[in-house]
Amino acid sequence: MKKLLSLLLALVLCCGAFVACSSDEGKLFFKLNEKKDGYVVTGINTAMLDGPEELVIPSKYEGLPVTEIGNGAFKECEELVSVEIPEGVTKIGASAFADCINISSVNTPNSVTEISSSAFSGCTHLASVTLSNNLKTIATYAFSNCNNLSYTEYEGGEYLGSKENPYLYFVGAKEPDTFVGTVHKDTVFINANAFRHCKAMTQVSFPDGATFTDTPSFSGCTSLKSISFPDGIENLDSDVLFNCSSLTEVILPGSITNIGFQVFANCENLAAVTIKEGVTAIPDFAFADCKSLTTVTLPSSLTTIGKNAFSRCENLSSINIPEQVTEISEWTFSDCKNLTSVTLPSSLITIGENAFTRCENLSFINVPEQVTEISAWAFSSCERLTSVTLPNSIKTIGNYAFFMCDSLSAIHYNGTVAEWQNVSAVFYDLNATIYCTNGEITPH
Repeated sequence: MKKLLSLLLALVLCCGAFVACSSDEGKLFFKLNEKKDGYVVTGINTAMLDGPEELVIPSKYEGLPVTEIGNGAFKECEELVSVEIPEGVTKIGASAFADCINISSVNTPNSVTEISSSAFSGCTHLASVTLSNNLKTIATYAFSNCNNLSYTEYEGGEYLGSKENPYLYFVGAKEPDTFVGTVHKDTVFINANAFRHCKAMTQVSFPDGATFTDTPSFSGCTSLKSISFPDGIENLDSDVLFNCSSLTEVILPGSITNIGFQVFANCENLAAVTIKEGVTAIPDFAFADCKSLTTVTLPSSLTTIGKNAFSRCENLSSINIPEQVTEISEWTFSDCKNLTSVTLPSSLITIGENAFTRCENLSFINVPEQVTEISAWAFSSCERLTSVTLPNSIKTIGNYAFFMCDSLSAIHYNGTVAEWQNVSAVFYDLNATIYCTNGEITPH
């Protein structure tokens, strides 16, 4: 009898082992999550797949809930034709199902709060998606290159939704050339690239509470005249409003702390802009070629102004650079032809090459104490510049710094003649008299 019971027990254990190995759970790889209170699916054993796979991910593994589909877990798994994600999973990781070219539909349970970058990108046969109604974060490129995906449409826009809200996620315009910018009132998420190159859009507003998947881009919206960014946005990345040539007004919220490369470049009709407190840097080419810009208000938090930041702002007439800025970079205000007044901060140390070149209407400049260097060509071709005041802290004046300043007649140096002799300066074609505190010098 004991032998018979032992034999039956062995058979049960063998059958149990066989069932576990042949189930979907047995095909998957797992690891404990960071909190060690659940498991992450990390991959699939493709050697166990012998054809089209309708995968069912278990809700538990070794007694703990499955909480996450890990980064790249099923990437390029061409055998997958469907996948059932269990309730309890909260995150679908980056590239989790990327390039699973035979998956046709995805239903994310309401426990999912995050869908990461490229999670389903390249799923070329994916036709339908149902999102979690409790989603908190969805990455910009989560469904990129899913060319067969069906959308809910509204006023020329395409949306992915949950069972409760078909307009949960505004993906973008069906026809960017004709889209006028209307977003459904129930939208919660807006793809950061949803408005790129919408050439017919003259204005845009966002539903209350809606958030972007990343910093929004309006690059190439050539008819856009005004925009008010919603509060909560912290970054305006590179090219956000690049070439919005009809833009006349921008309202920036106080939440913005970072502005990217050439963010307003080529906004030819932008007349005024106020950068709120918190922003520390104006990057390279930020306002380049804003030909109608007349007024710029910079915050006291500013410490850096990049190369060409305001180059070719032809109608900018005055600029007050706040304290804490230590350097005017190369070409920063070059070709600002109507610039007549510049207030430089006492914190300034260096004026870069060509910083004010061809500022044709600049008539005087007062270089503050602490400045040690005026770089080559810094004020070249400032045709109406008549007077310059220099501190005795100056050590170097670069080649051609005042070249072709034909009206310059006086340089007032706040130091003695002897101190001036220690300044490394080479002047070309300069007719100005240098007035020191104890005498005059006429350059040769």
